[in-house]
Amino acid sequence: MLSDAASPELREALHLGGCFSDVMHGATTLYARRLAELRKDEDSVHAADEALAGWTERISAERPRELEAWATDLDRFFAVVNAQRRTSATEQNFVRRFSALALADPRNIASSTEARILVEEREAQSKGGKARLTAPRDKDRGDGGSIPAPLTYRWANALSLAQDIRIGLAA
Repeated sequence: MLSDAASPELREALHLGGCFSDVMHGATTLYARRLAELRKDEDSVHAADEALAGWTERISAERPRELEAWATDLDRFFAVVNAQRRTSATEQNFVRRFSALALADPRNIASSTEARILVEEREAQSKGGKARLTAPRDKDRGDGGSIPAPLTYRWANALSLAQDIRIGLAA
């Protein structure tokens, strides 16, 4: 839980980042599912389907209003992000389009042709000839494809750093 002493800016950044993580976890899981399909790995397809079902439940039942509010003001999200790291128009477009698809019909994201194409195009744009979904090849799809975890913002690292600071201040 975030301390009451945290600044409003930090609270907002964490909230926006959490919304981004929740929605984009669907994109990364859909990517893993597409890889499993192309590899004809039924166990991994099943694992991805289960992960997508859990993701659907989280974004549909736990906080749909928060996520919808986040998605309707992505300009604010990108303003906060761009204060730290510049995002390209291509990156922003992907987040906007995937968020719209995911929040409109999360239960059918795995079967959405538009979502699949969007994920494939994004990988092709970012990886070029090394894209595993669209590059021409028979069997080489890499050795990855495990079901991703939601973004964690490296909380373990932050906690360790905070503990080090606390110890240093006590000395």
